[in-house]
Amino acid sequence: MKRTNLFGCMIAAAAMLMSMAACQETGPEGDGTGNGNEGDGGESASYSIALSDPLDAEIILNSEDTETFKIGLKTDLTEDQLSISETTGADWCSATITDNADSIRIIPGANPSEEDITAEFKVEGVGVEVTPLTFKVTRRGTNTEPVVEISADGITVDEYGGRVYKIPAAQNTLTVTVTTNMARWYLTEMNQVFDENYNPIEWYTVDKTSGRSGETATIVFSENTGTTDRMVNLTFDYEPDSYMGQSIMVTQSAAPATYAKVTLDYGSSYLEETSYEVNFGKDDTGMMGSFDFDLDKDGSVDIKFVKPGTVEVDETATDWITISSMYGYSIVPTANTTGADRAVDMIITPTGSDEVLFRFIITQAGA
Repeated sequence: MKRTNLFGCMIAAAAMLMSMAACQETGPEGDGTGNGNEGDGGESASYSIALSDPLDAEIILNSEDTETFKIGLKTDLTEDQLSISETTGADWCSATITDNADSIRIIPGANPSEEDITAEFKVEGVGVEVTPLTFKVTRRGTNTEPVVEISADGITVDEYGGRVYKIPAAQNTLTVTVTTNMARWYLTEMNQVFDENYNPIEWYTVDKTSGRSGETATIVFSENTGTTDRMVNLTFDYEPDSYMGQSIMVTQSAAPATYAKVTLDYGSSYLEETSYEVNFGKDDTGMMGSFDFDLDKDGSVDIKFVKPGTVEVDETATDWITISSMYGYSIVPTANTTGADRAVDMIITPTGSDEVLFRFIITQAGA
């Protein structure tokens, strides 16, 4: 039977433990992690430089903007480990790293020229390896034509070429994406809902009234529990307090009406009937040949041209007859050159319903 040398084994085990401890002592602090800083025999540290707001990669200034401003910087380096330089040779704009490397201060100069000018900057490490960061500052020239464009789901165009957004009485949200070639866009509101003392009534909220190209404005409209429609005009432009930019007329319906009463002359009594015949001559046309009436209702209504005696929409009716509600209500025909009589009904219903509250029975002579 073979004997084991116990003392020799103990000496060998102690030597192994000392060797393992020595292997772990790397790095200046000897923290036992095994990860050293660059140049101390361990792995290289990883650094990064980034903009707090990615939109700052391409900054746009209007021709008259000369105020100093800052943009946010995200980095794990100190100011002494960073440098910034202008790489395009432009001398109208300068930039410095400040606030303990939390931001970049940009000092723009004027642009007296008609054309756009651009300065490009690079932020890089000093004595450390890090991927450089670049960004541009462009100042628009005095000859640059401002452009503002908007887009949103649910927007339609009315007969006058204006953008409209029609929504039911329930709470609704509109998100508008705004693009512009100028420094910022601005939202101007024209609320058309007032109390009895002509003070504006707050019935919607806006998350942002100014932003940069590509950003959105979200407008939330509260439920309309009243008996009348509500309207607000939203205008987006490249300068504040402007009503000349891209506009959206928002109309929110009241709760669906339960009645619709028609009067033919201002101040006269309502018609007792729920239908009325309107007969146009063959040459009646436009507002001069229109049939006018006023309408009293306790909520929102739809006005539709339908096939006589039905609630089926007549898709061809608007080829020769329309309804105008600019001042009161007007049924507006065009001259009949077909040689044959034509007929259509116009019904007034609660919004979203086929229940007929009132029916106009309309004919136009052909000869």
